[in-house]
Amino acid sequence: MKVLAIRKSETPASKVVDANQKAIDALPLNSGTWRVDGVPGLYLRCRARVKSFFIQRRVKGLLVKETLGELTMKRAKEKAMKTWSGMKSKPAAADVVTLEGAIDLYFADKTRAPKTRENYRYNLDHYLQDWKDRSLHDIGNDRGGVRALQRHIKKHHGPATSNQVVRLLSAVYRWQRKVDTELPEPPTTAVEVDKIAARDWAFTPAELQSWWHSSSEEDGKPGERGVRTLGPI
Repeated sequence: MKVLAIRKSETPASKVVDANQKAIDALPLNSGTWRVDGVPGLYLRCRARVKSFFIQRRVKGLLVKETLGELTMKRAKEKAMKTWSGMKSKPAAADVVTLEGAIDLYFADKTRAPKTRENYRYNLDHYLQDWKDRSLHDIGNDRGGVRALQRHIKKHHGPATSNQVVRLLSAVYRWQRKVDTELPEPPTTAVEVDKIAARDWAFTPAELQSWWHSSSEEDGKPGERGVRTLGPI
């Protein structure tokens, strides 16, 4: 199953096909993407050799797409109706642990530096604002939403920020799962953090040689720079 967020400009063209097998079979191969009439969010993509269905829905401002595959029209419709309702996030019930509540419990149980707490709270308020009131069970079943969220943050705020948010979700979810064993597998298994190369502050050989032997002149008097300015230790 492939799930990803797509930009508004990538929304399929408004070619429409009737929701019956005869109409689907009549579509020529390599004819592009068609919207299936009467089934919310269901599309058919006709490639050079195959015809496959997918469904998409806008969730919290992100357009989330899920591939359904090569199916009959009847099976695609059944699967689309079930998937469509599941793609919409739901607020948690009053007695269910929400993401924000799980973070509070996490900090109550774990010792973390004030800066770490401040960073977690900032990421929750700025990048997970629409996820605060969702239950962990809802989030655990929404791998596509987590992947779409990561792509959105990475695009608009950079990979370092998206890494922070993914690590926050992972840490809090896994901690809560130790006491709530009915939680699904962590949804962050559907994404990977980006490898960010460390900044290289070292001198190049030429820069090091220049620094080692350099000298300066201040107020008309010769001065020393580089290695000669260091103490014995």
